[in-house]
Amino acid sequence: MKKQYYAALFFAACSLLSGCTGLAGPSTVKPATPVDATADVLAAQADAASARGDLVGAVALYEQVAALAPERAVSWFRLGSAHLRNSQPKAAQTALEKAISLEPTSGRAQANLALAHLAQFRQAASVAIQSDQVSQANRAALASLLRDVDQMMFAPAPLEKPTP
Repeated sequence: MKKQYYAALFFAACSLLSGCTGLAGPSTVKPATPVDATADVLAAQADAASARGDLVGAVALYEQVAALAPERAVSWFRLGSAHLRNSQPKAAQTALEKAISLEPTSGRAQANLALAHLAQFRQAASVAIQSDQVSQANRAALASLLRDVDQMMFAPAPLEKPTP
């Protein structure tokens, strides 16, 4: 019985992979190309580099992935996220905006874009606070906003109450 099950499963998998599913009309599955395969390999290498903390290497690899697969929102999302983790908020913004243009409903890309904007605010506010060209009132307002942003970005996450 097990042999018949595995034989049927193998036949079904082969049929799906070959595009001979018995359905009328052409297959809608796009065959993998060498570019797709290369992009997938590079993405896996970039993911591994990111996981081990090699953000410079991860960014370089994700840039290659995005160049090879510019129609994939996930390529741009991962590149933007790596830039964000590597303290490059402007580059993160550019990549994340591209991801959102390809997949407008991506909440994760929207969240990371918001974080990129906050990181850019932090950089600009820090410079402005030190400037003698900014009024004391504006410096105080920027310093207050900067404290609030830092508290929200770097405070430990509150524990969620379990739902009954």
